[in-house]
Amino acid sequence: MTNTAQVAPSAYPAAVEPEGAFGPQVADYLTVVTRRTSVILVPFILVTLAATATAFLLPQEYKATTLMRVDDPEVVLGAVSKSMMPPHKPMLTTVKQDIVRVDFLKELIDKHGITEGYNPTDPKEYLLLVKYVLDHVEVSKQEQKVGPDLIAVAYSGRDARKVAEFVNAIRVKYEDEFGRRYQSAVRSAYLEVEKNYKAAETEFKAALAALKSFQQRGGGAWGSADEYVRGLREARAGAAAKFAEEEAKKLGEEELVADLRGKLADTARETTLTTQEAVNPVWAEQAKYVDQLQSELEKSEKVRTPHHPSIRRLSEELQNAKVKLGQMERFTVGATTSGPNPLYDQLESDIKKAEGNVTRYAASMARLKAELDDYDRQIEALPEFQTEYSERKSRRDNAEQRLATLTFQYNNFRTVFQRIENMASFFTTLEAPDPDSARDTAPVSPNIPMFIGIGAFVGLLVGAGLAFLKEFTAPAFTTPNQVRYTLAVPLLGELKPVQTRREEAARRRRRGTTFAVVIVLLAVLGYVHVAFFSKSMRGDLPRAVTDVMRKVYGK
Repeated sequence: MTNTAQVAPSAYPAAVEPEGAFGPQVADYLTVVTRRTSVILVPFILVTLAATATAFLLPQEYKATTLMRVDDPEVVLGAVSKSMMPPHKPMLTTVKQDIVRVDFLKELIDKHGITEGYNPTDPKEYLLLVKYVLDHVEVSKQEQKVGPDLIAVAYSGRDARKVAEFVNAIRVKYEDEFGRRYQSAVRSAYLEVEKNYKAAETEFKAALAALKSFQQRGGGAWGSADEYVRGLREARAGAAAKFAEEEAKKLGEEELVADLRGKLADTARETTLTTQEAVNPVWAEQAKYVDQLQSELEKSEKVRTPHHPSIRRLSEELQNAKVKLGQMERFTVGATTSGPNPLYDQLESDIKKAEGNVTRYAASMARLKAELDDYDRQIEALPEFQTEYSERKSRRDNAEQRLATLTFQYNNFRTVFQRIENMASFFTTLEAPDPDSARDTAPVSPNIPMFIGIGAFVGLLVGAGLAFLKEFTAPAFTTPNQVRYTLAVPLLGELKPVQTRREEAARRRRRGTTFAVVIVLLAVLGYVHVAFFSKSMRGDLPRAVTDVMRKVYGK
């Protein structure tokens, strides 16, 4: 057995515990940067280069914005009542939903050849294209309670000219669609006002006709209840006076009939005449027939109009009888005749005439009596008539007032409707991109400085993380402080690591391998980006790689 010399503990210097907390100090963390410089720089450089390459390889995107002002229609159309105009601001609340929808944008996508790297002939890619456009169309609205509103529409895409044309087309199409929708709303409101106006006009005419019909009662038109009462009483007084007059005439004619009958009783019906000239009996008979026709004609004229058929018939017969009488000889020479007594015949004629007058006056009195009875009934019902008149007049006045209001609205709305039909738009374009100068604008994506800055920052974080991870997970101590604070033993000295040629060669091989792997990865990554953003090379990528790239870039 070998005896090992025992060394007393006092032979070693005593371990001195440094002041402060146990563990690495700030200096240990700071020196990591100097000891692990390559570990930090390699990821920093690689990630920065990758971010820079990506920024230059990504397709450029251009953004175009258009701004339009929506004026109040009543301001554009002139001084009209706001209550007559359909509200347009509620229609603007859905401006984003109206623009950012497939039905609205699909036509414009096809018309302006928007592709954004997709193949429109492929149904699946066309759906992705439409989704891309929907996601990249931005609509914002600055709404005010009173006054004009502002609407901004923006879109970002790869072709600057097409982007500008596409945004302008969106603005024009929305203005047209909004104008048609508002015109339709105005047309509906106009038709409603027109319907109400015609109904009010019909109602007024009916109320006016009913009032006029009521006013015609009593034999004449009148304008108020007082006029009606006064006219009714005057009409009754006139009818009563006429009745008394007819009654007096009837009594006079009755007395005349009695007197004539007394004279007729004292007169012979026939007489014998011996004269050198005697009355021709035929002429006398014709004269008697003429008198009868004359009496009947006078009676008929008192109760009928001159154009009555019986009047015309009697007039023609009387005229023919007079002509025939004029053609006859009245006397015969040297004859002695006996025949009707002319005086007797005249008395009979006068009696018949007087009796006809009595009959006519009696009929007139009966008619006037019926009128007086009717007037008496109307006078008794005056309170009811006044109430009915007030109701009908009130209905007429209300209908007239409603018609006047609706006539004003209808005439004004008709003018407004005609102006809207002929109006181009109440949109004002405040800002519109120029397609000819669109290519001179700077792209909004990718932002190269931002890509480089983010890449440098991420690379620095990765490098620092790897450096600290490698520093504190290494199987050997790299600093005296690590020995001192980890083992708590005295530190006698420090020797730098000695590497053999074999270790140096292995280290160089590891570095070369790492560099080659990084170069290959960067080349593969660059090729994948170039192929993905190239229309002709995208089909060469595996489907899984294409899906991953679309998930990363959202395209």
